[in-house]
Amino acid sequence: MQAAIFWSAWPRPYQRLFYIGLFGFVVGLIAWAFFAYQGVDSVIHWDVLSELGEMPFGLDQFEANGSKFQIQATAYALTEQFVASPMSVNHPLTDWVCLILALVGVAITLMATSALPRLWYFGAMTAFILLTSSLQIDAILGRTDRLATIILVTVFVGVSFYFQAFKRDAGLLIRFIVFKALIIVSVVLLCTVGKATPADLLAYGYPAGMVLVILVAFWVSFEIMIGLTWLATNQSGRNSLPSFTVLSLFYLGNLLLTDLHTSRRIDWDLLYLNPFVVFTISIILGLWGQKKRDDQRASYWSFQPQGASLYLGLVTIAVSVLAYVNSTANDSAIESLSQGINYAHLTGGVLFFFYVLLNFGPQMREGKPVHIVLFKPAYIASFHARGLSVILCVVLMYYNNYYVFQQGVAGYYNAQGDLAAARQDYRLAETFYQQGAGFDFQNHKSNYGLASLAWIQGDFASAAGFFRQAVAKNPSPYAYAGLTRSLTNEELAFDAFFTARDGQKRFPNNGELMSNLAYLHAKANGLDSAQYYYAKAIELTRQAGVPATNLMALYLRKGDLPAAEKLASEQASDYVSVQVNQKAVELLNGKSSETKISIGADSVLTLAQFALVSNATLSDIKAGKTPPVTGSALRTLSEKEGNAAYFDDLQYLHALVSYYDGNKLEGLDILSARAMADTAASGDRWRKPLAAFLNREVANEQAPPTRWTGDGSEELMRNPLNIKVLERYTAEANQRKEPQKAYNALYNALNYRQDSPEILKLYILQSLELSLTQYAEEKLKILQNDFPEQYESFLPVYQQKRALIEKRQQDFQ
Repeated sequence: MQAAIFWSAWPRPYQRLFYIGLFGFVVGLIAWAFFAYQGVDSVIHWDVLSELGEMPFGLDQFEANGSKFQIQATAYALTEQFVASPMSVNHPLTDWVCLILALVGVAITLMATSALPRLWYFGAMTAFILLTSSLQIDAILGRTDRLATIILVTVFVGVSFYFQAFKRDAGLLIRFIVFKALIIVSVVLLCTVGKATPADLLAYGYPAGMVLVILVAFWVSFEIMIGLTWLATNQSGRNSLPSFTVLSLFYLGNLLLTDLHTSRRIDWDLLYLNPFVVFTISIILGLWGQKKRDDQRASYWSFQPQGASLYLGLVTIAVSVLAYVNSTANDSAIESLSQGINYAHLTGGVLFFFYVLLNFGPQMREGKPVHIVLFKPAYIASFHARGLSVILCVVLMYYNNYYVFQQGVAGYYNAQGDLAAARQDYRLAETFYQQGAGFDFQNHKSNYGLASLAWIQGDFASAAGFFRQAVAKNPSPYAYAGLTRSLTNEELAFDAFFTARDGQKRFPNNGELMSNLAYLHAKANGLDSAQYYYAKAIELTRQAGVPATNLMALYLRKGDLPAAEKLASEQASDYVSVQVNQKAVELLNGKSSETKISIGADSVLTLAQFALVSNATLSDIKAGKTPPVTGSALRTLSEKEGNAAYFDDLQYLHALVSYYDGNKLEGLDILSARAMADTAASGDRWRKPLAAFLNREVANEQAPPTRWTGDGSEELMRNPLNIKVLERYTAEANQRKEPQKAYNALYNALNYRQDSPEILKLYILQSLELSLTQYAEEKLKILQNDFPEQYESFLPVYQQKRALIEKRQQDFQ
């Protein structure tokens, strides 16, 4: 146990440094694993596109004046499809995480480098200068010279040399703090004065990061073979050569199969080794491997603690780079690193196998514990094997036309394309993505980025071409969905259908693609197939509300109300579109349930929110309940500029809510105003319900008030054209010395009932009450012309009232 946790025997300051490095590595490893698991989900997501289906129905019907009337309304059923989003290029939180991890690794590496032996120190600082020069700091700052790079290199190299040559007794923790402070100051200056972003620093640091990952891969390429040697020789007394040979050939054979599969030379249905898993295992084993070298005096520098710190610093940088390329779904860079890591382990493993055989073959036959002296070779040194492995890697790259290098270059252009797209410089982004596609023709990142730019510009034909390239080598469900929609927009229905079917076959457990395939079946009237795929999509997709919504709409379209009602009860959820179609089912089967609508009165409505407001409101009106949205809220929503597309529908709802919820006059006013404004055939939408409501009010104009409370205002709102209500309201208002209120009520009623002599007479008398004799005389003439008998009987009353008003005026004077 002591050997496994070797750092526990170190002095406490050394332990702290070790834990800092270990923490950076573990966090970076977790970040890398998370983004690798996310895949393209890190930069692409599913959007939902909604379509409204209209189903006219009878909201209300009644008889009035010997005629039957029906109030028509429209129930909305939503149908939705999944749409792949454009590629996201702005993810600042992720960029900061990757950048901070990389800079922590840089600080640890610089700290350890400053304490290396002189020769190794100069070699390490030469590499630092070269890698720093590749960062293009001057380009980030918009400069054409190299002044910023020179200053940065001078400061860091100067401080490092000071520790190396003049302050060798400075503790490593002090060195770490100094380098970390310098890095923080540099980053702050770049981000404030230079206006750089973490994405800038990561994208321009991409070449240096890729080189460091490959260097670390070569460094740890022996570690698994060292572990296999330990497994084979840790029990002395028996011939360990056969077991070592079998284990090694099994491991190396799998690496070879992985290389052949990755390079498309074989396509066997096997479980292949993932180079990144091999790399992770090698890094972890490498920590103890470096300790073993130190124990056998085979290390070039002291492992405690600068060797361990240098190792942890470099592997932290490596995993942060891997986290970055995975967080941006840069498949060219990921494949380049995967192949490079596999090359390093394959060539390193083969040469280490021969290194062991040549140096320790006889000892293995004798059953000696070779792992104890593994780094004390008799003939060939380990650095010879490393050198030969580099040469073999170059040979492999040459044999594959340096494709792994070209993929790395494509990854660089992809990163630059993301930067340009984030700045909305789409022309430059297109150029970079095209260069990326030129180096790696069918990589997903470049082609999806180009397709996204084409979508933004409305060029669906070009987008379809780029999506085809995106699905050729590294397909994703998003690319298939994008290709299907592009073909649909180009009115290539058959091509779109077959593409959707190919995508579903390629990703049989993807519910989003299955739902979209069902949608296309439904569009082609293949209703049974659509029903089957929708039902399966509900089980597979993370957004089950979308296929559930569509399946309900499909049942409604087929007229299968029982099935729709059953599904509505089974799939009850807070998903708005599901609620829309549930309400549509209720409207058609005559049932109603409570619906909570959490939409602000000043909101800009989505299509689904509008449909929910409409269906829920109509459902409660039909059931005789109080609607969930008030008339005033509907008026506010209709006046919102962002809701202009729903203006007519919201106004119609406002009219219905007002009429059925006890403010009939407001409802009649809305219908009347729109009917007068729209004289075309489309105006029937307003004229027909207006005529129906007026006939109903006329039929009930003599009904006595039944719910009179207070001053009668509520009763008046419920029955604004009722003569009995108007008579009582007028009398009580005059008694309360509020004649103007009575006049307003009669004036409003008269706008709709010029044909009512009773309302005319009430209006004339109330006009006299307010000394509006001219208005009274105008209406009296109308009464005389249209209703002469009523006029004759009313004239004495009028004259008496007028005489009384005139006498009152004289007495007042």
